[in-house]
Amino acid sequence: MIVPAYEKVSNEYNILDLSVGEWEQYAENDILYRERALGLVKNETEIMDKIMSLMPFEVSDIHIKHLNELLNLLGKYDNSCNMRKYEI
Repeated sequence: MIVPAYEKVSNEYNILDLSVGEWEQYAENDILYRERALGLVKNETEIMDKIMSLMPFEVSDIHIKHLNELLNLLGKYDNSCNMRKYEI
């Protein structure tokens, strides 16, 4: 299995106030992992949207704004997906 590497300063689990273990519980979901491996999920924005849909809580607008900023910073935001986008 692939062990993910995370940025030390800004990363998804910090933005969502989760531990690494909590984040991986959603991000490494077997069904999502299979969809990613088969190419059914094509970009990071879509992956983030699917990960958030697995969480048993609603991700706040401010957290989504910060996730968008992170994906923009990494050059991985795709406007064609459903993740709510805010002007930065």
